Amino acid sequence: MRIQEIRKLEKGKNKILLENGDYVILYYKELKAFKMVQDEEIEEETWALARKAMTIRGKKRVYHLLGKKDYVIEEIRKKLVKEDYPSLIIEDILNYFIELGFLNDENYTEKYYRYQKTTKSRRMIEMKLGEKGIPRDIIKSFFESVDHQDTEYETAAKLLEKKYNSRVVTREDYNKMARFLAYKGFDYEVIKTVIMTYLRTKEEN
Repeated sequence: MRIQEIRKLEKGKNKILLENGDYVILYYKELKAFKMVQDEEIEEETWALARKAMTIRGKKRVYHLLGKKDYVIEEIRKKLVKEDYPSLIIEDILNYFIELGFLNDENYTEKYYRYQKTTKSRRMIEMKLGEKGIPRDIIKSFFESVDHQDTEYETAAKLLEKKYNSRVVTREDYNKMARFLAYKGFDYEVIKTVIMTYLRTKEEN
């Protein structure tokens, strides 16, 4: 294998590219330790050690991220891509944390639902999980395993009560309340039932 280019980057980093398109990013001290020189041959064993050094650094980076909050697999992948980790190294790092159980999209979905179900509709939760990169089949499988319908009505009622509790409302406010709940992602049947129940309760009081 031949080193095609050694490109200087910021913060003392260097991008070492091979003729086959493979690359690693090393600090200057690592570059010297591996005795890498542009346009010269490099042993496969040395290249493997360089890849290992970058993989270890990537794992430390992910440990740091996970120490602050939970992430889904795709979020970590995007961060590593942004930091220019090679795709094969990224997959090695992700698999390492998946095997440890530190990255688990199913567990993340369940936890996110548990914390958000009292303030968001099912549709909104599904959308947010999708935006984070949770695969559609995981989201679908999760919601097939939970009875969310009663929670959907309760959540919509609580949101309506919170927004309109201190106001005098009439049936003329129906459209405003419907738009409010529709924006939150609730479907027509939930919106209609919750608003009519809410207005009826207000009238009785």
